[in-house]
Amino acid sequence: MNKNNLLKTMDILIIGVIVIQFVIFLLNYETKLLITMISVLQFVSLIVYFIYSIRLRASFETIINHENRFFNEQFKVIKSNFDQVSYDVAEYFDRQRDITRIRSLFTYSRMFYRKKFILENKETLSFDVILITDKGIFIFDFFEAIFVLKGNYQKDRIKFQYSKNNEVEVFNPLSKLHPIYQKVKEYLEIEDEHMIKRMLVLEDESYVTGMDTLDKDQQITKMLDLESKLRELIDNSMVKLSLEEIEKMEDILDKKITG
Repeated sequence: MNKNNLLKTMDILIIGVIVIQFVIFLLNYETKLLITMISVLQFVSLIVYFIYSIRLRASFETIINHENRFFNEQFKVIKSNFDQVSYDVAEYFDRQRDITRIRSLFTYSRMFYRKKFILENKETLSFDVILITDKGIFIFDFFEAIFVLKGNYQKDRIKFQYSKNNEVEVFNPLSKLHPIYQKVKEYLEIEDEHMIKRMLVLEDESYVTGMDTLDKDQQITKMLDLESKLRELIDNSMVKLSLEEIEKMEDILDKKITG
């Protein structure tokens, strides 16, 4: 029996007993005085019982309402977590397909995917993808949101516009002053800055302005054009790394990375 039916059953039983007792009272009203007095006392007792039953019912219903709210909130949390896990799993496989497409364009490559650089004071610095290849070191940033990207990409700050009146300024991921770029350059002791290539990957629905400000080591692409835009970076690269050099760089970064 569920909770609502239980409450209805309580109401029916209480009202039923009172009605029966009231009928008995009416039938005995014309009989002996003693029986009548006993019936009156029984009736009064039932009225008192009825009042306390109503209070008990109200208390019971309050407990049930609190319980329902509690379990509804728990269900929402569980559903939210499940939806997030489903999204993360789907995103992971989508990204794996993207990475497979990317790596197929190189002769040799070593990859770090969604890792963190270990900094001083136990702090960390997250990144999406760093690819060490025979054509240089490629740093990829993937953006899932849909927006308008605006700015001069040689500057340190650019803007994301999410709606007509909603715009935010952020550190330019393509900047040479970006922490990820700086750490790769520092750890691998890169002297030739053309060794490091930077690429932003956006959703197909996003819009980009200022593409004419990109240099030959920078690129912005939508998912649909990922391979063609990456090939432009590769074709413009004068870097040639051997497998031994790639593995040496991988070993250096591996000691600086966690996660």
